[in-house]
Amino acid sequence: MALGDILREFQAPIEARGFGRAVAFDGQFLYLTRVGDRNIHRVTTTGTFVSSIPTRIDYGALKFDSTEGVFWAGGFEGTSDIDKISISGDEAAVLDTINYSDTVPLDPDDRFPGFVSGITVDPATDTLFFSTNLGGSVYNIRKDGSFINSFQTPPQDGFSSRVTGVESDGINLWLNLVINLGNEFNDVRVYTVQTDTAGNETSNRFLSGTGFEVTEDLEFDNITFAPRCALWSNEGSFGGTGIRAFEIPSLDRIHFLEI
Repeated sequence: MALGDILREFQAPIEARGFGRAVAFDGQFLYLTRVGDRNIHRVTTTGTFVSSIPTRIDYGALKFDSTEGVFWAGGFEGTSDIDKISISGDEAAVLDTINYSDTVPLDPDDRFPGFVSGITVDPATDTLFFSTNLGGSVYNIRKDGSFINSFQTPPQDGFSSRVTGVESDGINLWLNLVINLGNEFNDVRVYTVQTDTAGNETSNRFLSGTGFEVTEDLEFDNITFAPRCALWSNEGSFGGTGIRAFEIPSLDRIHFLEI
């Protein structure tokens, strides 16, 4: 296997099927969301439905924080909210809410500034990185919501890029970057690109979506396919909800997810 190869692929179970958004992994289960659905759906890593967890709003991005045993959930209702959530059984409790419109100087080119499409934890600094839906920048904030810095998404193939997912592999970031090849939404290409935490590209990138198959959100997994490492993605498409695990390079020191 090699960078970008699909280690596993399945259609989301009917309860989570639709226009896919978030994906998270807690070391055992995947957690999925879809547009217009105020639930987080728990499924196995082979695609079997387990349960649905009601939520206060629709979430566009999820991240399991193994250090605290909580989820960070980016709102997808235009509220600019990021919730810190504790999940016990099939109940979710909001422990805290960050409204980043109060603290983060957003890129004026962000198309949907109140909608979160990617969120992750940087274990080296214990801070959050997040992106807005089809935004042109990635933002780094502390867990209290205070702003640290941001960087613009790097161009791809000579086109400006828009971000639909952000994840950390424990050292570097991975971004889903959409480029528009024409005037129609289906004329797009999506690359999953590795950068450092300042936004500088490495040599690692692969094609993860084309046409209507837009790769949404990302989640790192160094357990399911060990010793291989993977990035799970959700598919933003009206034609289906493909859940895919793409292979990425294994690292000498991965401490991001220790269950």
